[in-house]
Amino acid sequence: MNMPTSRDILKSDIRVYFELNVNISNKILDIGAGVGTYSKLLRGMGYKMDGVEIWLPYVVEYKLNELYDNVIIGNVMNYDISNYDVIIIGDVLEHLSVEDGLSLMKRIEDNNQMCLVAVPYKMEQDEYEGNKYEIHKQSDLTNEIMLSRYNNLRLLFKSDCYQYGYYINRSEYYNNDMQCFVDKRDMVSNRLQINKIDDGYIEYINDGDDILNVRIDVYDGMNIIYSTYVLMICGINYYTKVEYMGGRLKYVFSGDGIYKRYEY
Repeated sequence: MNMPTSRDILKSDIRVYFELNVNISNKILDIGAGVGTYSKLLRGMGYKMDGVEIWLPYVVEYKLNELYDNVIIGNVMNYDISNYDVIIIGDVLEHLSVEDGLSLMKRIEDNNQMCLVAVPYKMEQDEYEGNKYEIHKQSDLTNEIMLSRYNNLRLLFKSDCYQYGYYINRSEYYNNDMQCFVDKRDMVSNRLQINKIDDGYIEYINDGDDILNVRIDVYDGMNIIYSTYVLMICGINYYTKVEYMGGRLKYVFSGDGIYKRYEY
């Protein structure tokens, strides 16, 4: 993976998450803009988005001024972020010292801002093409360490096979405690999107260009309580409703290059 980029995994789930949970009038700050991943993902939906990038060559090479409403060149630790509603810290926290990471999260909490955090787990990284800011100062991160060290965060989405996780800092933005997991490499197609999960009801859509043949297995604990195949046409909302006695359900979608697990 090239250094200023972010893993292309579960990004479309993030897009759907923002569409469902973040008001279009909210002003977003993308910390560590890199190649402009989150601008490309979200700004076309109508969000106002500024970017902070500490490494000037990235601003020039990736034409960040064309991707963001405003680009701030500098260290976010020295920048006033209080006038934003939403903060994105995508593949950045691992580059900060623990002290700076905790300080940044405290500022966000003090400002009562929503914050999305994405990090790789257990990933060491050195300087890249002369950019010392690419060094990972928190290469020890795991899901357990993230939840312990940054105890204001809750897990949103996670991939064990790609060792990568997304976190959110506000329970009211937590989308009904829905968690998404990707368990198998090369099975991370972004075509399947989940719009809603609530009390045995799940709504989903084929966000791709071709018909999608999907198997859905619903588990109550370790046991399958419902299974079906759905031939999904592009752009149409589908839903599945199961009766159950309460507790946590697990939905497994598989087929056509997809293996995603959602838990509610």
